[in-house]
Amino acid sequence: MPPISVFSMNVGACADDNLLTRHSFWLSELYSKLMRGVDDIASGKGGADILLSSFITPEHVQRLTEILRPVDASVSIEEVVLDVGQWLTVETLEMYLNNKMIGRKRFASGADEATAKVGDKYRPTLGLPVPRTFTTLEDFAESWFSFFDATILARVKPLARVPEHSSSEVRNSVPLQMFALMVHDFVMVQLGLMILGPEDLTRMHAEMLDERSRGPDRESSLKNFMRNALESTFVVLQGATRDAVDVAANVLERTHTLHPSGPWLASAASGTVILWDKKVVSKVEDVTEEVFDTGDLDRAERGSSLCVIVATLCDGTSHVIGGFHADDKGVTAVPAVVSMRKVSTRKSLPLIVAIGANTDRPGIAFPEGMVTVQRFLKEVHDIAMKAAGDNNPTTRPGTSLTARTLFCTERHRAVRYNAIKTIPEWYNGPKDYILHDQPYEVAEYSRTNDLYTIYCPGLPLPYQGFPFEHCVLSALLNYPPVLEW
Repeated sequence: MPPISVFSMNVGACADDNLLTRHSFWLSELYSKLMRGVDDIASGKGGADILLSSFITPEHVQRLTEILRPVDASVSIEEVVLDVGQWLTVETLEMYLNNKMIGRKRFASGADEATAKVGDKYRPTLGLPVPRTFTTLEDFAESWFSFFDATILARVKPLARVPEHSSSEVRNSVPLQMFALMVHDFVMVQLGLMILGPEDLTRMHAEMLDERSRGPDRESSLKNFMRNALESTFVVLQGATRDAVDVAANVLERTHTLHPSGPWLASAASGTVILWDKKVVSKVEDVTEEVFDTGDLDRAERGSSLCVIVATLCDGTSHVIGGFHADDKGVTAVPAVVSMRKVSTRKSLPLIVAIGANTDRPGIAFPEGMVTVQRFLKEVHDIAMKAAGDNNPTTRPGTSLTARTLFCTERHRAVRYNAIKTIPEWYNGPKDYILHDQPYEVAEYSRTNDLYTIYCPGLPLPYQGFPFEHCVLSALLNYPPVLEW
C-alpha cells in the first residue's frame, strides 16, 4: 500500500490580524516607543496607578448592557454589570496589564477571535487594519459600539470551561466575554493615546498598514498551506474557526472531503476537522461519540475539539484517524489520546493522532499545572504509541516560539518588549504532535514556521511572514503490507 501522509496545523489562538499582538515591528521608532511605554506602566511607572474607571465610564457599561440585553434572556446581565462595575473601580492599568487570570480564562480572546473581522469589516480597535485611528477615546467608543449588531454578537459563543472558571462565569460567559473585550479594546486605545498622542498614533497606524500590505495575511497564508497539502492523505486542522474551515475546504474541494461538515460549524467558535483524500480513501465512519463514551473526556467541555474517524482506504485497510485540540495547559491531551487508543484497540485498528497538545518544558514561564513534554511522551509510550520525530523530551524541537505582546488578549502568554531578545530561551515549547502506534514506520517528518515549507530557527511566532502561533507539521507514514500466503 502507498504511504499515508498526514498534514497537521493548529490554526487557532489569537486574532492575529491585530498587528499589535505580536512583536513584529522592531525597527519602527514609534512602535518601540509605544511598547517601551507599556512596559513602563506594567512595571509600575508613568500612569500605572490610573484606574480603569477613570476612562471606562458607567455610561460605557450601560451602553454595552443595552446592546447585549436582547441577545440571551437566560443570562443575568445585571449580575455581570455589577461585578464589572465594581472591578473597574479598583483595577489600575498596572494591575490590568499584569492580570494573567483574564487570559487564562479566555474572557476576551474568544470574543476577539469571533469579531476581529466580519466579512470585510474589522472591529474598531488599536492594531487592526481599520481605515482610520482615533483622536479621542470617545471618538473610538462611538465607533466601537456602532460596530456591534445582533449578527456579529451571535458569533460570540459560550466558552469551553477551564478549571479557573466559576459556575457563574460559565453561566454568563457570553456577556462576560463582551465586557472583557470592551475593557481590553478601550485600554489598548487609551494606552496608545497616552503614550504616543493622537498624531503619532495615527502615524504608527499608517506604518503598520504599510508593513501589513507587504506581508501575507492569515487567509492567504492558510490558502498557501492548503495548496501544499493537496497530496496529503489526511489534513487535520485544530482550533479552526468557521472562516478557516471554509478557506481549507474551498482550496481542497476537488481533492478532499471535509469531515465533519455539520453540527459544530453552527454551534462552536472553533473546532477540529479532518479532510481526507478522495482518491485514496473509499469510506469514512465517524467514531467521535465512541471516543467520548469511554468516559475519559468531558463531551460538554471538549465537544468541538475532537474529531475521530475510521477511514477505509482503497486497498481495503482501515485506520483510526484522530484530531484533537487540548486545553491551554495540556491537561486533556493524555485523556484524549488514551480514549482514542481504547477505541482503536477495541476495533483492532491502527491509530494516527494529530494533536495540538499544549505541552511544554518546565522553565521560566511554565504555568502551574501545565503538562510537561516528559509526562506526555511517557504516557503516550505507555499505551504503545510514539510521536513522529524526536521522542526525547529534552531534545524534541519546539513548535510554538511565542512572542505575544501586552496588547494581546491572552495576557498570560505575553512577553514584554524589553525581553524580546530572550524569547528563544524563554518559550519554545513542543506543543504539537503527530502520534502513531507501532505498526507504522515514519519515512519523513517535518515542521515549518515559514510559508515556503522550511523551518527558520529563532523566529518568534506569529511574525509578519507567518501569521500563526504554531508550526505546521507533516509526516509520511509507511504501513507494513498484509502478507498473503
